[in-house]
Amino acid sequence: MRASAPVSSGPSISPSSRWCCCGRCPPSGFVSSFRQADQIAATGWWKALFPSVQNSIVRAGDAETQREEAGRFIISGNVFDTGSGTVTAFGTSSRDPMAYEPGTTADLDDGQTLTVEADGAYRLESPAKFEGRSPRIFVTAETPPSFTMANYETVLFAEGLGRAFLNTLTVTVPATVIPILIAAFAAYALAWMEFPGRALLIAAIVGLLVVPLQLALIPLLRLHNSLGIGKEYLGIWLAHTGFGLPMAIYLLRNYMVGLPREIIESARVDGASDFQIFLKLILPLSFPALASFAIFQFLWTWNDLLVATVFLGNNQQQLVMTGVLRELLGSKGGEWKSSPPPPSCPSSFRCWCSSRCRGSSCADCWPAPSNNLPPSKSQTYQRQDFVNDHPHQGQGLVARRGDLSDLPAQLSGLQWRRHR
Repeated sequence: MRASAPVSSGPSISPSSRWCCCGRCPPSGFVSSFRQADQIAATGWWKALFPSVQNSIVRAGDAETQREEAGRFIISGNVFDTGSGTVTAFGTSSRDPMAYEPGTTADLDDGQTLTVEADGAYRLESPAKFEGRSPRIFVTAETPPSFTMANYETVLFAEGLGRAFLNTLTVTVPATVIPILIAAFAAYALAWMEFPGRALLIAAIVGLLVVPLQLALIPLLRLHNSLGIGKEYLGIWLAHTGFGLPMAIYLLRNYMVGLPREIIESARVDGASDFQIFLKLILPLSFPALASFAIFQFLWTWNDLLVATVFLGNNQQQLVMTGVLRELLGSKGGEWKSSPPPPSCPSSFRCWCSSRCRGSSCADCWPAPSNNLPPSKSQTYQRQDFVNDHPHQGQGLVARRGDLSDLPAQLSGLQWRRHR
């Protein structure tokens, strides 16, 4: 028995989005992360503690599971595969999905009958042996609230994000600590130590703030490759350090120069060295500025994709979280958790008709191309009944033979033609 996703009856807007700012505020994201996908699609996060009414389509058990009792063939099961709930109505057609109450018997074609109980148990009977695909059951059920950790398991282990999370920490922590240490020493020197060229250094640092880091990516990568640290963690640590130092020095220097001069002079009168003044006075007093830059640098490094791609590449052992998310969205779009195509679909089409298949394979709703036809022969692939049933999908799309493999999956269900 296979259950499809809940039937949506409204616009394609997440229920959480109707409550707050695109559904991204902390309450909605945190609560929804513990809910199942069907409950998220049915109700908003603010109803997580209450039962929800869901409409779903369930495929009855396969013909191989049938058994014979008193001259009739029986297929039985439960519409709730893994969960629980209470059936409030069911139907056998999409035109009237709530035609029957639980416990009643629905008459199907060829003498078949279907009974669905309130606990989800169904019984499909037929005087003849079942063949082909089993009928669908349209179920309206009230499901109790449930919470799960499966979403976190999927994110951390199923798609490689667990490894990417550790890789991101490996990049982010040193790339935050190293520039803070260097910038703190440099800021103190520029603020309280007298030496020739100090004004020029400050001007150079201010000038580096307006230089785009993209200008230095390729020259810096060539330098790293020549030194043997290309595509290594040391290379990306140094890159983030170099890109973050101008802002760090500028921020900390402006903060340190505003500290009371009397404290510094009193420490020097007492015989304290510059290192002691920096360690015991400047650092404790500059903690707010240090914390502010640490937060900014951590977030910049954590959310970085460009520098990580250039200096680490796409190695699965070193790929950061932003790289993994890019691969997921780039290859599967927003439906990266969708089920794979049926195994019966031709490999050349990989089920172009997608969820619009009405039969057991792609051949039932759309003919697969024949690779035996010569390139010079014109051949048209079309199913007029499919086009008539789906006029909103459009007609007349022309795809040349050499471009079939390059067409995106979003063109599924359109009328295909192959010309010379």
